[in-house]
Amino acid sequence: MIETTIKNFLNLPGVVGLGIILIQEQPKSYLCLKEQAVQWQVKEFLNHNFIRNIIKNPDAFDVFEFPIHTNYVYTYKVSSQVTLLVLTSMGLAAIKTIANLQLKTVLKKDAEQTIAIFQKLAKEFPLVRAIAQPISQTFPHVCDGNQSLSLKQKEKITVLELLNALNHLSKFTSTYMGRKSTIKYWDSTRPKQIECLAYFQMDENAEFIFTGNDAEIVNQMQHYWIRKWTSIFLRKTALILPNLPEMVAQKCLSDREKFLVFPLQVDNTESQTPVTV
Repeated sequence: MIETTIKNFLNLPGVVGLGIILIQEQPKSYLCLKEQAVQWQVKEFLNHNFIRNIIKNPDAFDVFEFPIHTNYVYTYKVSSQVTLLVLTSMGLAAIKTIANLQLKTVLKKDAEQTIAIFQKLAKEFPLVRAIAQPISQTFPHVCDGNQSLSLKQKEKITVLELLNALNHLSKFTSTYMGRKSTIKYWDSTRPKQIECLAYFQMDENAEFIFTGNDAEIVNQMQHYWIRKWTSIFLRKTALILPNLPEMVAQKCLSDREKFLVFPLQVDNTESQTPVTV
């Protein structure tokens, strides 16, 4: 019954991945992906970021959903130790309902059999690869921005230079989270009632647009609030992508750009508006 249900669900149109996350003394994930339908960014995100975040804070993911790239992720808590993960090619209301009301119920009946079935799926599905891996519960620290920049680099910052660095960060983030989610996170983490930030708006491509004169020189207070904004933004996105601040520091921004928009230490200050995805 359980095996038939899992196989039938994996074969539904729009379903591109299915997995369980075991929250035990040695946490493991068994994630089955239809390889040709899943981009490498999504696989990297699921295997190295999101699953670790569920293990770190399982109570936050009883029922959870969000877009990632061209896919949607749904999670459902099956028991205190097992979380079901569903990956679809789009936001499908029918799939979401089936997973929550039927699949989750069936898997809950026999946890040991459910685990055993996921362990052998790779041998039975030619287009599906199962990944079983122990997961370390140590999480990457946030990389500090480069603090050794010369004073000469710090003397003048134009709005245009700041805008370009922000867009570099935003584009990098949208590669992993999708444009819509990136826009939501920028909008929701914007510090409130800060006049100088009102000139920074976003378009539908998750790119910043400056509504004033981009040739102006940025003063210290303006620079402070931009970095304050990015610190809140990175902290919130790290709830979904724990490694994002580290990836931004290592793979996205130059030393100059780190000074422009990357906080020296990700701020713990909460935004006044909760982020929803």
